[in-house]
Amino acid sequence: MTRIIAYYDNECSLCIKIQKKLKKLDHNQNIDFIGIRNNAFLPFSEELMSKEMYVYNEQNHHFSTGINAIYELTLVIPSLRILSAFIKLSIIFGFGKWLYKLIAKNRRMVPVNNCNNDSCKIGK
Repeated sequence: MTRIIAYYDNECSLCIKIQKKLKKLDHNQNIDFIGIRNNAFLPFSEELMSKEMYVYNEQNHHFSTGINAIYELTLVIPSLRILSAFIKLSIIFGFGKWLYKLIAKNRRMVPVNNCNNDSCKIGK
């Protein structure tokens, strides 16, 4: 089975939440999750890797980023494989990259440290 290293922003509450959900779904433990913040052993700069998700496929020695990284993750988690076809189509037709960039750009709008189990306090 393919092994993946997923680099994620471990200071982003949305990223942490997604990482935890993916880890629970990864029953075969095919994904190693590595936080990019304060990590001296990154393959690229922290600044670059903070702009979008990076995954490294150990089988083909290839890095994927953004929506392509999400696609790679859906291929190694059996319960998400059904989504891989839709994600691939979004990549082919171009709107997947656009949507990913929109979410990545605005992810900091979710307030850090102002969230409890299911909600976040915004404003005062």
